[in-house]
Amino acid sequence: MKKSFADILQDFDSVQQRKLAAKVPEWAETEGLQTVSSLALEQCSSSATARYKAALAARILAGRKRTCIADLTGGLGVDSWAFSQVAAKVVYNELNTKLCDAVRENFKRLGCSNIRVSNTDAVNCVPSLGQVDLLYLDPSRRDKAGKKVFLLEDCEPDILAIKPQLFSYCPQLLLKLSPMADISLVAERLGPCLREVHVVGTDGECKELLCWLEKTWRGGYSITVADLPEEPFTFLAADEAAAEPRFPQSAESLVGRAVIVPGAVALKAGCANLLCQRNGWTRLGRHTSIYLSDEGPWRIAEVLPFSNPNIRALGRKYPFSEVTARNIPVTSEELKRKMGVAPSDNTHIYACTCDFADGSSGRFLIVARRAGD
Repeated sequence: MKKSFADILQDFDSVQQRKLAAKVPEWAETEGLQTVSSLALEQCSSSATARYKAALAARILAGRKRTCIADLTGGLGVDSWAFSQVAAKVVYNELNTKLCDAVRENFKRLGCSNIRVSNTDAVNCVPSLGQVDLLYLDPSRRDKAGKKVFLLEDCEPDILAIKPQLFSYCPQLLLKLSPMADISLVAERLGPCLREVHVVGTDGECKELLCWLEKTWRGGYSITVADLPEEPFTFLAADEAAAEPRFPQSAESLVGRAVIVPGAVALKAGCANLLCQRNGWTRLGRHTSIYLSDEGPWRIAEVLPFSNPNIRALGRKYPFSEVTARNIPVTSEELKRKMGVAPSDNTHIYACTCDFADGSSGRFLIVARRAGD
């Protein structure tokens, strides 16, 4: 029996509610919350990343009383909700009237009594704010055709164009940018007022780039790696440049060592050499972000030169194996097809370029097995 249109809408709404509860579990017990559209739900922050932003905002505003934060691109309101727990007053602004009306009702149901709702564009909202201590913007990263964009000037609103106007009303700006944005390029475009960059993710997946801008700041910027729920760490670009990685003595010395592959958040932050210094790891190659440690669940069982005969031989020996290619002229998927292997929880084959302490280098196939297998 075919479902009625009303049933289809109800099913869609149920799916949306489940997705919202997964992203913001603190809202799960509140009935009647509206998501309006799948795009609004897709683009909203999770409660974990929203709370991280709220903690950062609290640090930016430390020492001030009766603080006000204005979220100029409110979306589904998760960030405003988090800000409302650290500021005396929050202004939620959203250009989309339908979304704005829905979020206004959501805030009532959530008991967010210190949030004022505004329905206009980001630039027109600012003059009506009065005293505001922090302006927060999450520019839309889709063009008019709905395609994703990554450059600052292609986002809406264009931060580079309106930054002087925003600074004329408030000396503190917090921006949420695409996790795909290039940090060095963003820093160059935003200029010397950039104070901090935060690469934020959850469980190893990079979610967003946060940039704190201060109008009069000229002291350079730091980078914070926040792979939630792990403890964040902060470094300067000069720290990474000065860090000296350790390289293995030989291919034979790899056997028995534990393989460590950092998550996307740390790699995005650009601290490949600092990871060696902080953790006592050995880096497999200057441009290979795979590391060796004395501790870890994945141990290297064998190392072979990278060649077609060895690729085929390992495929026969380990028919069930994960495959990763790094810093080598073949993709992981291409290598997996050549080997003809199926997924495995116990074996992982890495193809990569290794640099050694004596200055030599080479391409190798490295077989790692889970300890105990």
